[in-house]
Amino acid sequence: MKRITLLLAVLTVTFSFAQRSPAIAPSSISQFQQMISTVDNFNNNIKNNTNYFIKNGQKIENTNVIGSMYYDDEFKKGEVIDKETGQVISVYLRYRIYDDTFEAKKSPQEEETLIMERNPKYDIVIDGTKFTFINQLPIFINKANNGYLVVLNENDDAQVLKRISQKFTPGQKSNTPMSSDKKPRLKNEENYFISVNNELFSIEAHKRRAADAFPDHNKELEKYIKNNKLKFRRSNEEEDLITLTKYYNEVTENS
Repeated sequence: MKRITLLLAVLTVTFSFAQRSPAIAPSSISQFQQMISTVDNFNNNIKNNTNYFIKNGQKIENTNVIGSMYYDDEFKKGEVIDKETGQVISVYLRYRIYDDTFEAKKSPQEEETLIMERNPKYDIVIDGTKFTFINQLPIFINKANNGYLVVLNENDDAQVLKRISQKFTPGQKSNTPMSSDKKPRLKNEENYFISVNNELFSIEAHKRRAADAFPDHNKELEKYIKNNKLKFRRSNEEEDLITLTKYYNEVTENS
């Protein structure tokens, strides 16, 4: 079988997610770029680990579950960005929501993929969507207070970020011949945060509680929500959070 010629840099940090392929850690993104060009084979213990996940020691195929463990099932051209040096590598990527990792291919035609270790050193951009790794979230999500967050308004001083996670519901065998078995299910869940002066706050997409998340100007924000009829309903909650945060940026600039 053709082996993939791609390996992504990792930090030697232990996180609370299991069943990941081991990886080698180049010291810089430049070294990573060299490895892409020169490495033809990998150790046999680096396995293809796609299209299934592990739950309670059981291997569960993505095709046997209602819902997908992926943000997008297709690999898209993306970038791995070194936050310290600004160096960029272009690869094909997709995000695994279930265990908060990225899969990478050198090209869409590759048969095998590699799992990127979760790594705060790099930002990831896929099809215009930016993911950044935060080490210390103000809340725990699936027993972890770190992970990749989607940056929803990148160029503003105060930013809105979204952490996507998944809830797994096991399947159930039918108790009667008249009904069918229930497949296991994955359901996406979102938690929102605002970043102000490099400090992260959890924010609830709710018209009566969203303003409370900000460190100051709360009364002004409450008034803005009311006057502009921000509803934070499911279909527009992200847009309303971004709108409110943009107004917060204006208020802080003028104060």
